[in-house]
Amino acid sequence: DSGLSAGLPKLDTITEFPLEDRWLLSRLSTVSAAVSSNIEHYHFAEAARLLYAFAWDEFCSAYLELCKPRLNDPSQKGQACHMLLLGLDTILRLLHPIMPFVTEEIWQNLAQDHGHRCYPWDTKAIPPSIMVATWPRPPENWQDRATEKQFQIFLEIVGAIREIRSRQNVPPRKSVDVTVCPPTHNQAMLIPMQSAIEAMAVCRVVGLASDAHPAPGSAEISAADCDIFIDLADLIDIDAEIIRLQRELDKLEKVIKAKQGKLTNEQFVSHAPPAIVEKERQQLAEFEETRTKQGVILADLQARKL
Repeated sequence: DSGLSAGLPKLDTITEFPLEDRWLLSRLSTVSAAVSSNIEHYHFAEAARLLYAFAWDEFCSAYLELCKPRLNDPSQKGQACHMLLLGLDTILRLLHPIMPFVTEEIWQNLAQDHGHRCYPWDTKAIPPSIMVATWPRPPENWQDRATEKQFQIFLEIVGAIREIRSRQNVPPRKSVDVTVCPPTHNQAMLIPMQSAIEAMAVCRVVGLASDAHPAPGSAEISAADCDIFIDLADLIDIDAEIIRLQRELDKLEKVIKAKQGKLTNEQFVSHAPPAIVEKERQQLAEFEETRTKQGVILADLQARKL
């Protein structure tokens, strides 16, 4: 059973859809509009870049992974399959001007089993060739900027955890304990994403709060304005992590000195727009805070070697 026999879910009730489905619909709307605009203005390279990033990094790497548990649940399988088909169908139409032969081949295979599918931008039944298929024009009510922002932060956090895992050669199936310290204003939106973070980053989130306390000696990385700590006890190469942090601190020190020099320059402070000066001060404060945090982590790692 392909899961498609129940028919396409009602797209006028998307507020009741699972979070990842609302995100996909919003991204399809955003990406379709961006690709259309770039093609209309002859920016073909940018259109191709957008489609590659969306198809690979978002649809395949994120949405498909989040859908997998639903495909094993009979009560959710139908909608998950329809949403996957909708995403693939839309990507094929958008890609067709750039990759005509590959998209036509995939379209023909879809048509054999799912020729009955019809989406809001289709005025009639799906045509026999993608060459004459209607260009995607997702409805405005698919747009959900808040959900897109929520998922962008989520994806950056997952990417950061994966980066640390890769850097420290942690086995792919080995779960690690993670503490995520987001800014207070983002904390509420990330809590519903905890299980998704755990599934996609192969980890256990032991703390998700702006004031959460990481395990001593954890590896640290920052992403999406969040401080992320990965407890790699018995897994981490302490010497390599110490070297990495020292290099990061050296780079930070140079940036901080440059910012301090700019802010002590009377010519800059008196002639630059106040908003620019204030932005420089805020950036300096953020860099100094990062230096302090990384210094603490470095000291913890060095203490573990004693």
